Amino acid sequence: MKRKYILYDSRACDGMSTDEASVLVVCEDDEEARSYCGDYGAMACYSYADDGKNLTDERFEWNWFDDEAI
Repeated sequence: MKRKYILYDSRACDGMSTDEASVLVVCEDDEEARSYCGDYGAMACYSYADDGKNLTDERFEWNWFDDEAI
């Protein structure tokens, strides 16, 4: 099953809940998601199983932090 990769703002970093975070970008794969590092400041990447109708099986993948912002 394919996975979608969604980038969220920093409120979702370190595996925190995505409920209050804003979606920045929806990507087809991890490589595309990583191409946005540095474009939006601190962010978190989560992946989801995509059956063509629903996104399920939320998984925290990685964080990206802007070193200058820390």
